[in-house]
Amino acid sequence: MKNPKIMPRPYQVECLDAISKAAESGLKRALVVMASGLGKTLTSAFVIEQFFAGREFGRVLVLCHSEVILSQSKDKFKSYFGEEYSYGMFTGHERAVRRTDFLFATFQTMKEHRKEFSKDLFSYVVVDEAHHSHARTYFPTIKYFKPEFLLGLTATPDRLDGQNIEEIYGEPVYKLDFIEAMSRGLLAECDYQLVLDDMSQEKLDECLKNDKKMPITQLNRTIFVPKRDEEIVRLIKQYSAEQLDSKTMIFCKTIEHARCITKMMGEDAVLVHKGQSSLTNDMALEAFRSGKIRAIVSVQMLNEGVDVPDANVIVFLRNTVSENIFYQQLGRGTRLFPGKTKVKVLDFVANCERIQAVLELKQRLDDFQINAISDGLTHGAGEADSREKFTLNIATPEFKVRTIDIFSLLAKVCAYFYSDETLIKDYYNKAQELGGRGPTQSEIDADPKMATATTYRNRFKTLENVAKMAGVPYVSYYYNDEELLQKLRDKAEREGKTTLTKRDILLDESMPNPDTYSNRFHGFGNALKLAGLEYGFVEPYSDEELIELYVKKSTQTNGEAPTTAEVDEDPDMPRSCTYLAHFKSWENLRKKSGLKRRTKDWVHATDQEILDVLIAKTKKDGRTPTSKDIKFDSSLPSFELIVKRFKSYDNALKLAGLIKSPRRKPIRSTKRAELTNERLIEAAANIVRTNRRPLTQSDLESTMSIAGYSAYRRRFGGIKAINDAVGTKRILAELQNDS
Repeated sequence: MKNPKIMPRPYQVECLDAISKAAESGLKRALVVMASGLGKTLTSAFVIEQFFAGREFGRVLVLCHSEVILSQSKDKFKSYFGEEYSYGMFTGHERAVRRTDFLFATFQTMKEHRKEFSKDLFSYVVVDEAHHSHARTYFPTIKYFKPEFLLGLTATPDRLDGQNIEEIYGEPVYKLDFIEAMSRGLLAECDYQLVLDDMSQEKLDECLKNDKKMPITQLNRTIFVPKRDEEIVRLIKQYSAEQLDSKTMIFCKTIEHARCITKMMGEDAVLVHKGQSSLTNDMALEAFRSGKIRAIVSVQMLNEGVDVPDANVIVFLRNTVSENIFYQQLGRGTRLFPGKTKVKVLDFVANCERIQAVLELKQRLDDFQINAISDGLTHGAGEADSREKFTLNIATPEFKVRTIDIFSLLAKVCAYFYSDETLIKDYYNKAQELGGRGPTQSEIDADPKMATATTYRNRFKTLENVAKMAGVPYVSYYYNDEELLQKLRDKAEREGKTTLTKRDILLDESMPNPDTYSNRFHGFGNALKLAGLEYGFVEPYSDEELIELYVKKSTQTNGEAPTTAEVDEDPDMPRSCTYLAHFKSWENLRKKSGLKRRTKDWVHATDQEILDVLIAKTKKDGRTPTSKDIKFDSSLPSFELIVKRFKSYDNALKLAGLIKSPRRKPIRSTKRAELTNERLIEAAANIVRTNRRPLTQSDLESTMSIAGYSAYRRRFGGIKAINDAVGTKRILAELQNDS
């Protein structure tokens, strides 16, 4: 029974009508573009109900790249369709094997297991965050299934690599982007505060007189004087205090900067980033959702699918070259919520591109509203039309004068500023001039019509990424041999060293990649030798020096043992692999350093706390952790402690629900002659009936099997051939009919 309390909003009715017309015209696919915060998930639920109205309900597959998004989608579908339908997850650590009406699957998992499902098993397929569809991990799954109808949902259809998702879903049958949604009053009013850093008018005037080509990053460094973190945090707290029941989301560029901001924000802030365990991130996000914590600091997370509708302060401390990501992050705060009057946006990203982008956003909103009023297209926004939806404040009194100077500069030296699309197009055109190969760094810098190679690297990380997006072969050399060797000599001289390590090179953005040296000179050591530097393996640290540096690092972690990630992120520390080579395990290092165990004294932890950590590790890695995984992760309990507490590591995995039974060496028949093909097939068929799924290699190595995988492989071939010989599809079909 559908939940009568959940009704489609007027714009969702518009979307339903558009999809219905598309289906009536014979289309079997549709693309819906709807801004973040407008309820794409519930819209898809309404569409599915409409599709199956008056007919037998078929199975539905919901695909997405994020398990978090899928989990939220499952909850919303369940709240609408009710308990009379069944729901299952098909992800890295949770795979529903029973038949369900709704199956929520990650692309990553479904790619490996899609052929276990018949192509026409699902009547309806929904692809959430459909702008990812062209990715190698996703497209094979979309192409494999043949549903009666395919629905793609996204807030941001444009891709940086130029690939068009309309090739998969067709042109959008319904489009309600951020500009129109904001103008119609469908999103929270936005008070956008562009907090500019101080500008140097003298240097700005110098740039206006100078026709020399320079990267946009150098231009920004020349014009703007950055604010200190202390001042930024003070302003965040000041502006947040102006919001009733403020809930603040802060987007940072690096983990180190995020940690610093989190610490300065105080006890009322938590940090999420991909370097932490999923359990830690989930707990932090839940504390923020529930209101126990009022601020959350993020690095490369919270862009998509995180639903915290009462978040009412958004802080940008990082620039992004992607307009999609900008709108995704802004959309975290524009969702409507009872009692929420507006979202306050604090943008500390003061540079020429950001100023221009925000002013253009404001202009687009103003133009849309003017055109809508002149054309009589209010779209039923009602009272919302009389309010100003987006106010832009710039915290610099002289900005109106200086903004003219900035854009005069951008107009005069147009080589400074390029959109991502223009950069990729110019790179492609240059490649065509060179016979189809991607240009080198020197060839880019020598072309006055192109941006500098530094601009490309700042925007896309590497020239290899640019070549991939432009669809041309990547050229792995940027310098001739002597230029490469001279850069080694110059770096060694700058740092006062007689030799260099690969890590020295990796941490210096001005240097070529160490692999370039290895490939060009047949080894990094040879490159050092040719450059006149010391070469050969030299052990740079003694055990005592390593321990001293490790203890010193612990002063930044409240006296607790630093984790592997914290060690590797610190350019002044040896790499974690160096420590493991010396001390074999992090537990040995911790004991010899005399430091406290990280985060929790695992000796006094409960059994369930240890099992929860194993579950979280499995969820993060997408597989059951091995003993080596445990030993090499300093944030986990020691392997020895787990074995001591649970008698064996396998027992711990079983109690955590990660394996069905402790793994033991299978009992095999001693008489090979008795293992006829018929006996092997019958035994394997029993395993299929028990597990109710196709055979895997591990099934044939388990105690249920009368012979190991190698014996089956000798007789029948690979795992697919074994399943064919056993008649797995037939057995599963019979089981399904019986049920």
